[in-house]
Amino acid sequence: FRLGKNLNQRDTIGMQQTLHKMYALRQNHPDNNAIAYDYLSVRQTYHVCLFEETGDTPARDQAMNDGKRAITYLEQMTNDELCQRKVNPVWNYYNVAVSYDLYYDPRPTDSIVRYLDKARQANTKLPFLTQSERLQGTISIRDLQAWLYLYDGLYDTAEAEMHAVLALIDMVETMSPDAILTERGEAYAFMVELYETTGQIDKALHYQKLYTDNNRERFSTEKNRALHEVEAQYNIEKKDR
Repeated sequence: FRLGKNLNQRDTIGMQQTLHKMYALRQNHPDNNAIAYDYLSVRQTYHVCLFEETGDTPARDQAMNDGKRAITYLEQMTNDELCQRKVNPVWNYYNVAVSYDLYYDPRPTDSIVRYLDKARQANTKLPFLTQSERLQGTISIRDLQAWLYLYDGLYDTAEAEMHAVLALIDMVETMSPDAILTERGEAYAFMVELYETTGQIDKALHYQKLYTDNNRERFSTEKNRALHEVEAQYNIEKKDR
């Protein structure tokens, strides 16, 4: 589990090396569902990264197959096992749903709905999730639901759903500033597309400006975080020397 916990998703070579170690561990413990789940979840991430880098369709399909196989092992674990291993099944279901949305044309709407419903049920029923984890799950689930409404031409419903998402984002931001800049940007991008589609150009321009400002803030936050990480690593190495 620790092998795959902190992955640099831009380092596909490093991910390959991690996967080789995880595969050996899986071979040594073929009956351990948790190890199989960890291995397949990391391999799913690897193939998604490969597809995003190269556009290789077999990599995309392998990622989806790995994601769904990981779910079969996940569903054989008890709530106590999930809690002990800090596994939140909401994201396994959501990642399959959103991958169908992002990476397939035409998108298989029935499959998106199926896995999004599984994510919603897990987010509601799992007893060990914290309030923050439930909020994060709800934001992502309702964001994708708003897109489904948009695809179906239910523009008023889609708009109301995304306004609810933005209200949840505001709630999270009061507890943890800068923690949800990505989700806010995605919500603004949705509003731009919605209002362009419905011919409300003034509103589209308003949200385009909010989207641009959010991206600028996100870039600044991520740059500062990266600089702090580099500085901390330098100080550790300097101390070691």
